[in-house]
Amino acid sequence: MQKHVNIRKVNKGICINGNVLIIDEDFMIQGSSSLEVSKKMSRELFNNIKERGFIPIAGAALVGEHTYGHIQVGRPNRDDLYRDELFGSLVRLKIKDDNFSFVSIPGKYPYKERVTGRGYHPDTNELCNQCGMCAKECPVNAISKDDCRTVDDNCIACFRCIRICPQHAKNMDKNKKYQEFAKTFSVKLANPRENEYFI
Repeated sequence: MQKHVNIRKVNKGICINGNVLIIDEDFMIQGSSSLEVSKKMSRELFNNIKERGFIPIAGAALVGEHTYGHIQVGRPNRDDLYRDELFGSLVRLKIKDDNFSFVSIPGKYPYKERVTGRGYHPDTNELCNQCGMCAKECPVNAISKDDCRTVDDNCIACFRCIRICPQHAKNMDKNKKYQEFAKTFSVKLANPRENEYFI
């Protein structure tokens, strides 16, 4: 089966070609913010690929350490990964049995437009050596390839640049408004949440 599997990101150029499509999509980690945001994004993605002739047969809304504050720290943990592997095994069995029945994700339609960024843009300190990793990995191309210190208004505040910077040059240390928000957000979403699987 492996030779018929594509692991790709979804874009307008992808159309059905008879293969199995495993979607590797870049999302902000949703932590425990009800998982509704994660499911909403999955529903949008499912509709996207359905329009291109594919049949979604499985999906998941998975908990991870949140982008903001200290929420769901250490997630995914060992139990999460075990359940994820079990989910993957069930999907493989479904494909092996030629069971390509459509799976739906519960939620409200139509969708509301996502609000991006909250106005939080990472700062860059003097440790930046212009390696370009942050610009290369930014999911919305908000960081200039010519000057890695520049973050424009396309920023969605996913903070991937902070997490991956080898020099630890990107940060939110001096943004008091963000620090206050992150503290409040961490308290509000302190309760653990469970992964949700759809198959």
